[in-house]
Amino acid sequence: VVPARASTGSSGVIHRAVGHGRAVLASDLPDFRALAREEDLALEWYRAGDVTSLSEALSALLGDPARRDALVRHNDASLARLSPRRMVDAYLAAFARRDRIAAPAAEPHPSPLFAVETVTEA
Repeated sequence: VVPARASTGSSGVIHRAVGHGRAVLASDLPDFRALAREEDLALEWYRAGDVTSLSEALSALLGDPARRDALVRHNDASLARLSPRRMVDAYLAAFARRDRIAAPAAEPHPSPLFAVETVTEA
């Protein structure tokens, strides 16, 4: 259960629970919805801050082992697509595409960090 009333982005708690093969019941917050959509995670939802909604959703999820198993299987498949190795490969491919389409670089300017001044005594 992720009982947040507010969020400022992605949730490490959700990632950790999904990574440990758990079905997740989360507050229905825009950040959590975006996380689920962007990473193709299957979560169960309840209205944030609503104790009755939480109780009903939790009872429904605990009473439905087939639903919990389906959530876990779905999320396992999503995590496999987002493995660290695949993420690294995707970044490397994106950088390679960028490098292939990048405009020719302008003449490099000397770095002021390495500028050498000649001091003459008068």
